[in-house]
Amino acid sequence: MNKPLKELLSGFEFRIPDDHYSADNTYGGNVPDMDIFDVVSDGRKIHKGCLFICCRDTNYNGPEYIKTAVGAGASVIVTEERLAGLSEDGQGPLYVYVQDARYAMAFIYAAWYDHPADKLTVIGITGTKGKTTTAYMLRDILQAAGHRTGLIGTVEYIIGDEHIDALNTTPESDILQDVLYRMVKAGLDIVVMEVSSTALMSHRSQGFVFDTGIFTNIGYDHIGGDECRDFDHYLYCKSLLFRQCRTGIVNADDPNIGGILEGHTCNIKTFGLSTAADLKAAGISYEYIHGVPGVSFDIEGYPQLHISVPMPGEYTVRNALGAVSAALDLGVSAEAIVQALAKIHVPGRTQIIRNEDDASGSLPDVIVDFAHNPMSMEALIKALRLYYKKRIICVFGCGGDLYKGKRALMGKTSTELADFTVITSDNPRFEDPEQIVKDIVRGISDDCSNYIVIPDRRDAVYYAVSMGGPGDVVALIGKGHEKYQDIHGVKYPWDDARLAVEALRD
Repeated sequence: MNKPLKELLSGFEFRIPDDHYSADNTYGGNVPDMDIFDVVSDGRKIHKGCLFICCRDTNYNGPEYIKTAVGAGASVIVTEERLAGLSEDGQGPLYVYVQDARYAMAFIYAAWYDHPADKLTVIGITGTKGKTTTAYMLRDILQAAGHRTGLIGTVEYIIGDEHIDALNTTPESDILQDVLYRMVKAGLDIVVMEVSSTALMSHRSQGFVFDTGIFTNIGYDHIGGDECRDFDHYLYCKSLLFRQCRTGIVNADDPNIGGILEGHTCNIKTFGLSTAADLKAAGISYEYIHGVPGVSFDIEGYPQLHISVPMPGEYTVRNALGAVSAALDLGVSAEAIVQALAKIHVPGRTQIIRNEDDASGSLPDVIVDFAHNPMSMEALIKALRLYYKKRIICVFGCGGDLYKGKRALMGKTSTELADFTVITSDNPRFEDPEQIVKDIVRGISDDCSNYIVIPDRRDAVYYAVSMGGPGDVVALIGKGHEKYQDIHGVKYPWDDARLAVEALRD
């Protein structure tokens, strides 16, 4: 594959030094007539003749990357800064200076893969919680309506019959554009993708316009470290989706909806439980559906839409409303919507585990869920309380090297709302698991006695299941679909759902 350089440098501002082909020193100067045969953004993959994009990252060392690119014979180097001592006399590579290399990178890769998003209907979903569930709901609805629908999200990337474990909720722009390109080649016509605040902040999803953007909700998460500076910055990053889509479908019940829509450039439609919403649920019933906790409701104004979803809680109603609103906007039939939602399954999201051999009904139910912040934990426990009238036993930890402010809040939330809490390890990464536990315990009142600390997660799960009885539920919170435990940079095999099966059996 090859592309003219001029085609790759479209959609964003750049500057080529006036002593290297350009007629002036302004952004968007003249571009030499040359073809590019490969685009590289990984400093380890630079080779002769490529266009290298030098992006900032955690271990950013621009001068070293550039020297490597020069030494390897890169034809073009796209970077944010001039580097003293490097040749710009026309003998070495062509330097293209940009204001933000990651922003430019998204446009370059979109052009490199021949703008695949323009050949698809692209739906983006952002929010603190509910992205994954809403994405699977909407994908299943669209599939039921006859669309060949891809998915890009926290759990996996789905391209036709191919399922690829996800590296990031929203991949870097080079991977994202490659996945979209493969979807076009596979004959797909729609893609549903989760769009994280990190992706919006770092411009991974630039280079195209979303046909539809969906906002689920927002709470405190993804703040600090390499993520957002504070809540206002987090809110701002989420709002960027609605400056990059044609139609915005948003949760009218969220108190921060004003901040989400600030500066929006799209048409807006709303959903929710409030009278202000364009699409509203009516007659909500929390009941068992196909033997599992679920909800049923009607869509106000659409008599054919009586929805039953085999997932619990009020948040399931809102997730379904977001998916239904988007589906109706795309002209999907009521039959396809009802059919798909009646049998929805989302990996690691309120996933119920039972021992099928428990004829006497003496064992608890186990719920595996990805809730990993106070907002999600509170919503889950309150939802389970609607179905389980005996004890809710909560097992959770907190991830290392992430926002520490939520740890004490999660300790407080669990011990106040659940009947018993087992505090354990999650993904400690490069932090001391004992220190993470101490941070959690700080949020628990001194006179609280309904919790225990068991650092080993396997032991914690077995303990919780062993203390549960008929009518109880054990909620394994935080890891959900994940198939690993991250300890000092090593991802060890792990599966909460499989462990729950073993614990119930044993």
